[in-house]
Amino acid sequence: MENRESVLACNLDRYRSQRRLLLSGTPLQNDLKELWSLLNILVPEIFDDCNVFGDWFSKPLQNDGTSHTAEDE
Repeated sequence: MENRESVLACNLDRYRSQRRLLLSGTPLQNDLKELWSLLNILVPEIFDDCNVFGDWFSKPLQNDGTSHTAEDE
């Protein structure tokens, strides 16, 4: 489900359910967009924006490859 704009993804969005289970036959290929796409299917109300997801998870690591917290300073 790499492409959230696909016909399949759009059709899946029409279904409402209390619980969702996602089974993937392939490993993630170190791609945050693919991870977001899978999480968006599972919990679309939380993972609703790919750009925000990317900012949240990739930008802290872009500076020097490590994450810094206020406690580190």
